[in-house]
Amino acid sequence: MKTYILPVFIFCLFIPLLFIGGCSLAPEAYEEPVLTFDHLEKQELPVARIQFLNQYSAPVTKNNIENKTRNAPLTTMQKWLEKRFVAVAPQDTLRVYIEEASLVKKDLPVTDSIFGVFNVEPSQEYKARIFSKIEFLDDAGVLKASYNIRAERQVSLPNNATLVEKDRTLFRLMENLMQSIDREMMKIVADYKDDFS
Repeated sequence: MKTYILPVFIFCLFIPLLFIGGCSLAPEAYEEPVLTFDHLEKQELPVARIQFLNQYSAPVTKNNIENKTRNAPLTTMQKWLEKRFVAVAPQDTLRVYIEEASLVKKDLPVTDSIFGVFNVEPSQEYKARIFSKIEFLDDAGVLKASYNIRAERQVSLPNNATLVEKDRTLFRLMENLMQSIDREMMKIVADYKDDFS
């Protein structure tokens, strides 16, 4: 009879610890923020029209989560373009083609044992990517200049992260990605103005 005392004792210790760990994942009172770009200064472009043309269709897989976040790459890119730039010239067109606007989740290998519950280690990786082609055309549709923007950011999430921490991580991921996009686009605009002003 004595041989069962130690295993039972260890089992009784694990139960409250696992219960406490589960409670830590309960959602907090929190709403995922949305990128607005209201803080950015409006930039004037020497064109009469700004066109946003999407060529990307997200694969239907469990890992593609573009439509499961309030800051999806495609809609965020479109919002940034509308907020950041204004057409002020009587002619010419700016076309922004979206070749890829993906947000992909990847499950990472974690310790597969009862002791893994107590190890804090990366369990998920999120990768955001935007590939875009930028074209300036005259009113006859003749290409004047063409550029490419390629931005990619990734981040990992630990296995003890809450839903709130996940939302905040995805927000910062997209924020960093769009900051990179913005820097690249400002260089493009400066180069174009130097060449065609």
